[in-house]
Amino acid sequence: MGTGTPLPAEYLSALTGQFGLRSLLPAQKPVLAAVAEGAHVLAVLPTGAGKSLCFQLPAAVGSELTLCISPLIALMRDQVMGLRRRGIAWAGAAHSLQTEAETERVYAAVRDGRCRLLYVAPERLRARRFWHALRERGVKRLVIDEAHCLSAWGHDFRADYRLLPSLWEALGRPQILAFTATASADVRRDLQDAFPGLQPILAPVNRPNLRLRVKEIGFYGQRESYLAKMCGNRGAVIVYATTRRDAEEL
Repeated sequence: MGTGTPLPAEYLSALTGQFGLRSLLPAQKPVLAAVAEGAHVLAVLPTGAGKSLCFQLPAAVGSELTLCISPLIALMRDQVMGLRRRGIAWAGAAHSLQTEAETERVYAAVRDGRCRLLYVAPERLRARRFWHALRERGVKRLVIDEAHCLSAWGHDFRADYRLLPSLWEALGRPQILAFTATASADVRRDLQDAFPGLQPILAPVNRPNLRLRVKEIGFYGQRESYLAKMCGNRGAVIVYATTRRDAEEL
């Protein structure tokens, strides 16, 4: 499927009317075209390519529920808050930092159709009330964010992601959209084995605005001296440490 495939008019209308955007990023176009055609999609897109819009925009049209499995509460809350700032009220999240009353309000919004995009962590799949809400509403799309977490070959394997194939079957095999920025051939094969029919769409990972440089530093304070010099330069610096103790000392 090429980038020239036209998108449905309702997608373009929602893009400007609800999201306030005039155009799509290059990597988003083939993914959204495949989603619009009903394909099961495995999108391997680099950070910053706009993965979230590839499932938020389809959720914006129609009245069906899109269920997004996300590994981190912070990510879920950030995305819901970002949509709220755009005036979009049809997205919600159910997570462990909520009170029971707050979670029940989210489930009620799912059941009565007010929620069209629901974010949950994979551990939520073990909650009985969650299952009741899903079965009452039905799911149009199952989105797996950070999909490499499902594969034992992935750098961040997470056991509860292994529940997702069973969830997919129990929901009647809805359209599945898997997104990740890092998926080797082994990881992609694992995902395609778990979800037959998954169509891979890969975007180039090379970023022309990024450069990689390796500098060898000695011991006995030379590393700390070099880091101090870096931090004295203008701009932001991110320093990675191997242990918590190293981080505290730095």
